[in-house]
Amino acid sequence: MAQKTFPTYDDPNYTTRNTVESGVMTGAAATYKWVAFAAQFGFSVTAYMDTIGTSTYTGTTSAQTVSLYVVTNTSTSTTVALVTATYGPYIAGSGGTVAQAGSYSVNVLNTSTGTGGFGGVYVPAGSELYFQLGTDATAKVTATYDYQLAPLAPVTA
Repeated sequence: MAQKTFPTYDDPNYTTRNTVESGVMTGAAATYKWVAFAAQFGFSVTAYMDTIGTSTYTGTTSAQTVSLYVVTNTSTSTTVALVTATYGPYIAGSGGTVAQAGSYSVNVLNTSTGTGGFGGVYVPAGSELYFQLGTDATAKVTATYDYQLAPLAPVTA
């Protein structure tokens, strides 16, 4: 009889960083959604400015921004209790100054050691995550979410 091997804490599936990339998003409040297939720690959101839109750009405008939303069901019964965590808005392509086409910004989600001694924001398995653009209808932005699976997290089917 074959012996089944179980993963360990140093298994590459749990020590390798992964990314989810949106592709080019355009249009006011455009979204890109996905589901966390396993518990994970989110580390950063990178926003790349592909094409600057027509809105007047300042460091405080919401027009050319990217936000990350994490929607989690916190219910322990048969009812649904959704909680949404919002990260951002982050100015696409800059750290607070005027963006340029081809520029990017890396936005760290959390630098504390958090759950289990890992940095990053804990995202339970089955959570819906999505990027949403600001109000500029003509800007084109690509966003990337950087994450790592939680140690020994089971993968949902």
